Amino acid sequence: MSKERLIRSIYYYRNLGVEYCKTDGSKHYKRNGIEPAEYAIANGRFENFAIVSINKYVERFTVTRNPEDLKKVVDYGHILVGIELDKQEQRIQDIQKDNIQSKTMFMKEYEKTKEEEVTENDMGDR
Repeated sequence: MSKERLIRSIYYYRNLGVEYCKTDGSKHYKRNGIEPAEYAIANGRFENFAIVSINKYVERFTVTRNPEDLKKVVDYGHILVGIELDKQEQRIQDIQKDNIQSKTMFMKEYEKTKEEEVTENDMGDR
């Protein structure tokens, strides 16, 4: 066997990794109803939970060289990205909602002021 290796493009390796890392979580956690990660998300503690888990699996990989450890790292990363994107979307919706409420309040105050002006003008005409 030749010591020369075929060097492939980054896209080849990325696609290979993406295909391998497709996951829907660990099956053994689903038996008990709620996964520990779901509990952490529900209590606003997932970011720290994920970072600790990512570090654990990266360290484990350096010893085991088992791609399953990296698969777990990627899974936690995907969940972190999803949570952050959802938070950003919620912030945008909250801002839009606040803007609509502010405009509604402004229009009510404007209409009230106009009604008061009309009433004052009507009283002045008498």
